[in-house]
Amino acid sequence: MELGLTDELQLITIIALGSKTAFGDLAGSFIILSTASYVLAIAPHVLTGRKNVPPGWFWMGKYGYVVNFIAVLLTIFFDIFFCFRSVFHLTLNELNDS
Repeated sequence: MELGLTDELQLITIIALGSKTAFGDLAGSFIILSTASYVLAIAPHVLTGRKNVPPGWFWMGKYGYVVNFIAVLLTIFFDIFFCFRSVFHLTLNELNDS
């Protein structure tokens, strides 16, 4: 059985109404996984020295390797910080991360 878009939105809304912690963790997971997908696309080009990429109209020349390397490093750096809590004043009900 496939869920439609409206069914998925209803599930997300139910999670948001039920627990702010669960919704925050769900949103944080989305951010981390979506940025990790960019790293998985860029990292092979950085590791191979961009030898398998044919030059196109968007080719950055010698700066492309540096830009890609910095993008991978910053994405990993910020993904680590997205794992930390943004609120330090917690109640007992908000401590459950399951």
